[in-house]
Amino acid sequence: LVLHFNKVLSPQSLDPKFISFWRWNMPNLTELRISGCHPPPPGLSCTRSLRNFAIISDAKSARPFEMHQLVGFLRSCRFLQSVTLRFINWGSVVACLLKGIDNVLEVNLGFFTCRPDVPLAVCESVYFPEATSMDISIEKIIVRKSEADGATSKHQAIVTKCFNRSPLLEKLSLSFHPSIYVYTPIFLPLPFVPRLKELQLDIECWPALKFGGMIV
Repeated sequence: LVLHFNKVLSPQSLDPKFISFWRWNMPNLTELRISGCHPPPPGLSCTRSLRNFAIISDAKSARPFEMHQLVGFLRSCRFLQSVTLRFINWGSVVACLLKGIDNVLEVNLGFFTCRPDVPLAVCESVYFPEATSMDISIEKIIVRKSEADGATSKHQAIVTKCFNRSPLLEKLSLSFHPSIYVYTPIFLPLPFVPRLKELQLDIECWPALKFGGMIV
């Protein structure tokens, strides 16, 4: 099932209880992809059958949701295997109580034109301890010139928190293109992923990348 809303006409239309799709009886649904709306409520008829879930949220099209909404739904889907979370143009979000989502093997995280606190808050709210494959894309983190001095530590925290709670990773793809004002080396915390077999990096705007203290 793929649901896409081009533009939300009113805040009320974002409330899951007003979206009729969530009341459909879909006990055999295995894939759900949504964009332009908030996460479904826990307890859908498909939570036991769902294997793949994706949500794309653009703050310019719809008001951002709260992290507890997303985490609550993910935790209700006990047999998820693949999760895609994409955040676009988000300025802020408040982290909720950290929860691990078991059974998920493949994770795709994307943050595009967001403030640096957004990926930090997301990774402080949800993690995937059994994931073996992760694709992380972080593009155009919004950092003002006046904030450039403190941006490096936030960039480092983003990279670290995105996968430091997924120790079973065997495949990691990282695309990181931060603010144009910051070009300092970032330490890639590979000790957190001792089982890693395949690593793909797209970090063209860094002059150097640190691996375990070495600069290459």
